[in-house]
Amino acid sequence: MLQSAPQPDSYLWILPEYGGQSRIEGNYHIGAPELAAEICVSSEAYDLGVKKALYQRAGVREYVAILVKEEQIRWHRLVKGQSQLCRSTPQGIFQSGLPVAGGHKTSPSRGRTW
Repeated sequence: MLQSAPQPDSYLWILPEYGGQSRIEGNYHIGAPELAAEICVSSEAYDLGVKKALYQRAGVREYVAILVKEEQIRWHRLVKGQSQLCRSTPQGIFQSGLPVAGGHKTSPSRGRTW
C-alpha cells in the first residue's frame, strides 16, 4: 500500500485473476487491498479522518467503519479517486461493488447486527 500505511482491523485481498488490484511478490502483498475495515470505539475521528484519507490515496476500493457507540456502519466506496459514502437499503443492507469469482457481485451484508 503506502510507506506509512495504517494497519486496518480487517481487510480483503482479491487475487488478480479474479479482478483484484494487488499481487503477491515473495512474502509481500504489492498494492492496496480491495476492502479495509475498522472497528471504531475511541478512534472514530482518526479512523474517519486520517485513515480514510490514507486508504483513499492508496486506492483501497471500499472502506468500512463500524461505529460501535453510535451503532452505525459507514461504508465508503472509491469512485474516480474519491471516497463516497454508500447508503444501505431501508432494511440496513449494504451491497459491495467488489468483484468475486465468476464475475458475480458479492452477497449483501447486513448493515447492523447488534
